[in-house]
Amino acid sequence: MNIKPFSPVAVDLSDNGFAPYPLEGKVESLLQQASPSDYQATGATRELYLDLSERIVRMAIDWVDEKGAVIDPVTGEEWKQTTPRFVSSAAVLIAYGRCTEYLETVCKSMAYCCKRLGNGQAKDMSPDFWTRELMTADMCLTGIADPEVQKAWRSDLSKLDCEKTYVFVDPTHGKKLHELHNWAIYASGGEALREMENLGPKDRPFLWGREYFDMYMGPQLDHMTEFGMYRDPGDPITYDITTRLQFTTPLAYGFESKLRETYVELQRRGCLTALLFSQADGFVPYGGRSSGFQFQEIILSAMFELEAQRYKTSNPKLAGAFKRQAHLSAMATQRWLTQMQPLRHIKNGFDPSLRHGIDGYGQYSVYTLLTSSFLGLAALYADDTIAEAPTPAELGGYALELTPAFNKVFAVTRGCYVEIDTVADFNHDATGIGRIHFAGSPFEMILSMPFTHHPKYVFAKGVKHTQQPIAIAPTWLAGDQRISLASFSEGQVTHTTTVHEQSPEKVRLTLDYKHDESHSAISETLTVLPDVVQIATQIKVAEKAADGVVYQIPVLVTDGMSRSKLILEDGKLVGEYRGHRWQITWDATLATATLGDDEFANRHAVCRLLKLDFGTRAVNLKIENLGHIK
Repeated sequence: MNIKPFSPVAVDLSDNGFAPYPLEGKVESLLQQASPSDYQATGATRELYLDLSERIVRMAIDWVDEKGAVIDPVTGEEWKQTTPRFVSSAAVLIAYGRCTEYLETVCKSMAYCCKRLGNGQAKDMSPDFWTRELMTADMCLTGIADPEVQKAWRSDLSKLDCEKTYVFVDPTHGKKLHELHNWAIYASGGEALREMENLGPKDRPFLWGREYFDMYMGPQLDHMTEFGMYRDPGDPITYDITTRLQFTTPLAYGFESKLRETYVELQRRGCLTALLFSQADGFVPYGGRSSGFQFQEIILSAMFELEAQRYKTSNPKLAGAFKRQAHLSAMATQRWLTQMQPLRHIKNGFDPSLRHGIDGYGQYSVYTLLTSSFLGLAALYADDTIAEAPTPAELGGYALELTPAFNKVFAVTRGCYVEIDTVADFNHDATGIGRIHFAGSPFEMILSMPFTHHPKYVFAKGVKHTQQPIAIAPTWLAGDQRISLASFSEGQVTHTTTVHEQSPEKVRLTLDYKHDESHSAISETLTVLPDVVQIATQIKVAEKAADGVVYQIPVLVTDGMSRSKLILEDGKLVGEYRGHRWQITWDATLATATLGDDEFANRHAVCRLLKLDFGTRAVNLKIENLGHIK
């Protein structure tokens, strides 16, 4: 199947209940700026995706047992969607002339998966995720696999009775359809591909293919926003992007549905939004479950390769920005995928056997092979005749707020990226500044995500989580009670965002929070420069200056492999990490500093807590990138 590029023309979705796209023209306007003086093409091509995927598949081949099942090297069991993801990853590589010596093993695993899916034995193995993987593999192995072997697995796929085998279904086609989420979209994407290959009973004794897609994807429009983003429960960023990739895949191959035009337009909007919240170094924002894994960036690579094709003729600058961001996002994973042994499926240096930072379902095999699966899609979608162009994050000069869904504020200059959670999901994050990244510096050096006090993810033995939510944020006294901005959850706090200035070299904005229960008003102004973030915070309780104002900043100790060096002086904390240096500065006559000994962790790093006690005074401090250590 060949890619059929989407139309670049905006579509009015008012009949579907969607307001006009709030960011229409914003990306295009940013792309009119002059390129940074140090801009250079990455030189990346489709081979980048294939190289990274091959590294994973050549490792995973040793996990395949005699039946064709892929056994997780950490847990010692076949984990849910793992084997189909191995099959699709390897099939793409074989289609491009790589790993051809694995063909027999891959076909064995493919046959194993298709038989189990067709006869219902995969019911307890998250089968909703299987079909898209297996259909991708079938497409790639056509003309390569033994025709009789392929005929047999195709026969098995044709027997798949969706509403008996898939888990998240509603055979009554009633109210419950509107309560389903990402699993239903994964299944629908697979069913659309199955329809395109006519792999189902012609008399349609059960719902499958196009009929399944239309039945299940219609109610999913309830979960889409006017920004083109998908809302899974809790608004996790990961499940916005991964879910959209699933329904986009069959549409990109030309799948026809009564919902096609609507979803193609929502994906247009969603990818423009994602281009704005992507970093110059390629990373995806934190937020919610399944955060911090390598596959997140590769989702962007795959989606953005398709978007580059959308604009190839009509808007070469926009096509080039999507193309470049696709490359940058894949390159962002290289430190963990190519420079660590064994490679890491999540962005930390802990040995994978310790499972640090993973959700209970995010096992090493299943999310490593999801990375290679999405790398395969990126390779299939890549058009290397499209030239790169600077991305919005590289050009800088904008603030972006996502509200009321996702509750995020981003501030981006040439060289600096700040992400703020205005109302956090306490199973994973905390309210306040949760990420400050300086381009070219290590991912976790300043802060990549906040810290929750009751995490839903795993910690390495001996590593502790914090006892209270922590972000880069203030605490203060209201009477005899200590209040923390990081602890504010939905329903407890309201806020407004005011953007004062937006230019490539400077973004300045103010967040005004109100906490009625404690009669607190917090006004925090951020001035984001290429190498400096200035923070000025004023807090009032019952209209008077708050007492006991303490500003808290987590300070990196280790990512599980590398360690930082920290030096606390009057009015300054200097850190050194992986050949880079940064500092936090404040007026020592206005604040007393304490660097705690206790260590606490998030998915990416172990930290200590710097506390700056300003008393009743306003907070003023700077976080500064000092660059490479010379």
